Amino acid sequence: MTIATDLAPDIAEMAQAHSLRRYLFRRSKGLKMAEYTSGGQEVEKAFALANALPFCRIRQDGQPWDIYLGPDTSIRDDTFLQGFFTLCAPDPGDPEAPYRWQRLLKECQSNRLKALRKWRNLGAEAISRAAMQRSSRMADSEVAKTKLKPIYLRKPNGKKPLKAPVEPEKPRGRAQKA
Repeated sequence: MTIATDLAPDIAEMAQAHSLRRYLFRRSKGLKMAEYTSGGQEVEKAFALANALPFCRIRQDGQPWDIYLGPDTSIRDDTFLQGFFTLCAPDPGDPEAPYRWQRLLKECQSNRLKALRKWRNLGAEAISRAAMQRSSRMADSEVAKTKLKPIYLRKPNGKKPLKAPVEPEKPRGRAQKA
């Protein structure tokens, strides 16, 4: 039997879904978080000083800061989401970058939790594939050694059966003078 509370998402996941929507909105519009506030609105320090407005600093020294969400770093700290954005997000110099961010925003606005879960899964899949590709593969000689019987892998306990080839002292054939 399924209880209604089992279907409800947890509060932290819902908060991250809201942060994701705000992140995509600000990213698609190119809005960066200002470090100062005046009267409850984000302002630049130069604007507040020029207009003689009382202002206070939002960003605290030593605290994490996201350029699009400010003190909320839940999106920046999510490794799987960052993996997805690394693959699917456009380059900053791309002229169609805002359009692509708007497409992601539209998908997120239709269902935040579904988009968050889907993008996390895609990011986790991309990271796991990259990790598998990065793992070193065995060389052909190592593969051959795994197929040999252990008796042939022992080190010999006598003299070498063949001598090492001797390198000639002077080159053979016609020697060119420089």
